[in-house]
Amino acid sequence: GIPLFVAPRGRTFDDFAAESIYHGWPSFRPEEIVSENVKIYNGGRMESKCGTHLGHNLPDGGVDRYCIDLVCMAGMALSSDELVSNDSVILASDFDASSYTSSAEQWSGKNPAW
Repeated sequence: GIPLFVAPRGRTFDDFAAESIYHGWPSFRPEEIVSENVKIYNGGRMESKCGTHLGHNLPDGGVDRYCIDLVCMAGMALSSDELVSNDSVILASDFDASSYTSSAEQWSGKNPAW
C-alpha cells in the first residue's frame, strides 16, 4: 500500500477523533494529506493514485475537511512497474511521517466551487 494521510497534524488526536466522530467519518485537514498519493478533483472527489475512491472534501467553517468513506478503502494495487515508473508516488517503505510536509496545504480553500 501507499500512505495517504498522516494524522493528527496541528491538532491533538482527541481533536481529530472528536471531529471524525461528530461528522461520522474520518476527517483530515490539508496538512494531513500525503499529497503525492492522493488526487483531488474539481468538486472535491478524492481517490488514491491506485484508483481507489476515498471520499470528498466537505469544507467546514472555511476549512477544507477531507472526509474518507471507509467502505471505499480497498483498491487496485499498483504493480511494481507502475510504482517504479510513477515517481510522484511515495512508497510506504520510503515514507517518513515525522518529517513529511504536505503540499496540499497550499491549495486549501482555493477550490472555486466553494
